[in-house]
Amino acid sequence: MIKKSQLAWEYLENYRRQALPLLELFFHKQKEEAKKVGELPAESLDYFHNLCRRGKFIRGAFITLGYHLGGGTKKGEILLPSLAIELFHTAILIHDDIMDEDNLRRGIKTAHTYFTDYARRTKIPQPEHFGLSQAITLADTGFYLSWQLLLESSFSSSLKLKAGQELAKYISRLTYGQMLDITNETSLTTPLSGPAAAEETLKRILKIFRYKTAEYTGSLPLIIGYILAGGEEKIEALYNYGLAFGWIFQIVDDLLGIFGQQEKLGKSLGSDLVQAKKTILVYYLLENDRQDLLNQLRKLLGKKKITPTDLEKAKQLFRDSAAYTKARQLSQTYLQEGLEMIPQLSSHSADQDLLESFLYLVLEREK
Repeated sequence: MIKKSQLAWEYLENYRRQALPLLELFFHKQKEEAKKVGELPAESLDYFHNLCRRGKFIRGAFITLGYHLGGGTKKGEILLPSLAIELFHTAILIHDDIMDEDNLRRGIKTAHTYFTDYARRTKIPQPEHFGLSQAITLADTGFYLSWQLLLESSFSSSLKLKAGQELAKYISRLTYGQMLDITNETSLTTPLSGPAAAEETLKRILKIFRYKTAEYTGSLPLIIGYILAGGEEKIEALYNYGLAFGWIFQIVDDLLGIFGQQEKLGKSLGSDLVQAKKTILVYYLLENDRQDLLNQLRKLLGKKKITPTDLEKAKQLFRDSAAYTKARQLSQTYLQEGLEMIPQLSSHSADQDLLESFLYLVLEREK
């Protein structure tokens, strides 16, 4: 039986096959320029390139999908600017890893860890500070390289300006969402006190999801591609479909952070527990109102290091409290919202099947 996500996986793989050679060429040119400045800038770009090409490329593929839905016909020309968001995403992950103090990303060392090790090998004083400084600077480089890809594309200046305005708007909102996420530590003195408190807490969590992930992952790339095709009428529908997609993405991300497989994810499990974040799983456990489960969770949240045994305990807690089941049910709610938007995006059955398939792809993803 063919999975409902199969069409989306094929679209994504086809996008990667076409886009990766352009990414290789772009970085080859950039590294040649960096070599003229020094060995470290060139090595830094080499690291960034390696990290970037290991991504899922969903956002870049969504730019091409938005372009198609807008009636765009220059399929070869949309590929290069579509990679702009992939460079930006790689850069923002470097900052994210610093904030989360993670050591693994996409199966390799995080940037600040990589440069800390570089400093130790080369006997640079204060290696941790050096690692953080270099990682921050490299991410900044990635931000401007992403703009370069967009601005140097062959589209008209007016279309690039409109796309750039949307990019700037939603990236600003992303940073605001990140600010909220950083302060999203769990208060575990008591369970949620009544339906009103529970509803308010869920609203806060979903607000973070909207601004940190959902708009940026789903809505923004679709809108950028659509604008570059000259589209105007369907932006609201694209936003709503992309938002549903992005909410599913973040809910599944929370689940994978506990229940995923590290070798598939390419990043450490349990980091949300270390940071004591009020994830959707933690919310549903608090809502459960069982003090025994709450007491057990309190012992795990905020630990400096989560062991495999701790992770198994967390999994059992989230299962026993029905938190895992409720989170899955919430993702199904957003699946239905996304499906309802599809007829507004295209009347063609092939397009509708692909849009449906992408919702199932993100729902079923394992990395």
